[in-house]
Amino acid sequence: MKVAYSVPVTDEYLKDVQRLVLAQNTGLRLIYQTWWFMWPPRIVSAGFIVWMCLSDAPSFSIVALFGAVLIFTFIQPMLSRRALAKARNRNPIKGSTVTFSIDEQGVNTIGPNSNSLMQWSGLPSAIFYPQGVLLKVHARGVMWLPDESLVEGIPADARALVRQNVKAYTESA
Repeated sequence: MKVAYSVPVTDEYLKDVQRLVLAQNTGLRLIYQTWWFMWPPRIVSAGFIVWMCLSDAPSFSIVALFGAVLIFTFIQPMLSRRALAKARNRNPIKGSTVTFSIDEQGVNTIGPNSNSLMQWSGLPSAIFYPQGVLLKVHARGVMWLPDESLVEGIPADARALVRQNVKAYTESA
C-alpha cells in the first residue's frame, strides 16, 4: 500500500502547521490561541490602578507600572501575530511544493532542497485530525499531511499505514 501527498507550501499551509504545533503545547496554546487568556491580567491591572488612585496615598510609580502592564496586554496579541508571520516568511521552502510518499518502509520526502526517507522507527508519534495527519518527527519538527493534498491513495489508507507503524498516535477532534 502506498499513499502520496503533493503539498504546496503556501502561507495558508504554514499557518495551519503553526496552529497545529502551537495547539500541542498548553502554554503556547494559551498565549497564542486562547482569546480570553489576556483578560484576567487586564482586569487585575485596571482594578489595581483604580484602587491605587482611590487610596489616600497613591504611588505614581506603581500606578505607572500597572498602566504599562495594562497597555502591554493590548499590544501583545499584535506582536504575537507579527512574530508568527515573520517566522512563516523566513521558511526556506515557502512557495515550493513538497511531495510525501508513505509506504511500509516509512515516509519519503522530496522537497526543493532535499530528498529523504524517514523510517517509521524515527517517527515517535502522530495525531489524526479530521482534515489530515500530523506526524511528529521530534519536539519541534512535524510533517503535516492534509487530506486535500492527496494525489495517490485515500485518507483511510494513510491513517492505516500510520496506525500500523507509529507506536503512539492519538485522535483529535
